[in-house]
Amino acid sequence: EAVRAFIGQFLPEGAVGDVAYKKKVASKVLVLENVIRTPSFAKVNQRRRMRQAARVQQAGTKEIKTRKLNEIPKDAQKYSLYLPLHEQWCSYAKSVMKNKAAGRKRDELALQLDMTGSLVEVVRCRDPSMVGLRGIVVRDGKNAFTVITEENQLKTIIKRLCTISYTIGELQIICQSHAIRTKSSRS
Repeated sequence: EAVRAFIGQFLPEGAVGDVAYKKKVASKVLVLENVIRTPSFAKVNQRRRMRQAARVQQAGTKEIKTRKLNEIPKDAQKYSLYLPLHEQWCSYAKSVMKNKAAGRKRDELALQLDMTGSLVEVVRCRDPSMVGLRGIVVRDGKNAFTVITEENQLKTIIKRLCTISYTIGELQIICQSHAIRTKSSRS
């Protein structure tokens, strides 16, 4: 009766309230216990906290800009530091072309490679000062490559403006740079 008196405060007066009480409350099992203190809830809550603690937080765009996470420091802007990366890229590209070339076209595979570490040269560009630019790709974004030149300078190649050339073993590839599909998550 205590439950009826408490719930009765919120129900309309008369027969309508009685019908609503019988339909919604009287025929139902009402469990009144502290859910937070039950063992099963505690286990679920503990698992949720462990998952949240294990989850790696990604930096947002604003944080990346303020902390300058995408910038390459001056002491790391040396062409010689990226030569081992280029050698690794050459072996990666050769293995991909060798292993997957059986069922697919070589040019299609070449456009799907991750370009970070490749040695590229601009052969055509809307900006004439970019023609002949040669360097190792240090960042492959959605719309641009960042390369380090032999003069230890960082240059940005806008993909939609340029045609680039690069080699995989004896295979030389010349393509519109915007045709290269990247899998980068942030660009």
